[in-house]
Amino acid sequence: MKHLKVIFAGGGTGGHLFPALAIAERLKLAQKSADIKFIGTKKGIEGKIIPDSDFDFFPIWISGISREKNLFLTALKNLFIPFKLIIATLQSFWYLMKQKPDAVVGTGGFVSGPPLYAATLLGIPTLIHEQNSYPGLTTRLLAGRVDRVELSYEECMKHLKKKA
Repeated sequence: MKHLKVIFAGGGTGGHLFPALAIAERLKLAQKSADIKFIGTKKGIEGKIIPDSDFDFFPIWISGISREKNLFLTALKNLFIPFKLIIATLQSFWYLMKQKPDAVVGTGGFVSGPPLYAATLLGIPTLIHEQNSYPGLTTRLLAGRVDRVELSYEECMKHLKKKA
């Protein structure tokens, strides 16, 4: 029997990481031989929690968009976002091609964008789990590209291009 390989991407905050951990742990209970790994940032909560868990962790270089009130600081902090997106997507491509997962699951946050996008280009089945009533930017941008979107709140659907 083939071992199921799933990569989870989500973090930055516990609101994105802990749902991913809950799904991963439930999947591991259902299929003990499942090979589950996580992609995230070293600086986010996932970089502190996942390395101490039973799951492998692959870090990518990405950060969220700054939304500070000071326009100069915001522009300065966001200056490297396009470069980081390219690097994180290339890192995700490399890791996904090396690992050959059966699926990639994103639980939101900027961390999930590059791995989910790379997975869609590689033809790897993808799923977004959106746990908020209003979807975040990454979910709104990728909902039309991924294979499936699972929602915790029905009213979230009206904000997505692709219906769950």
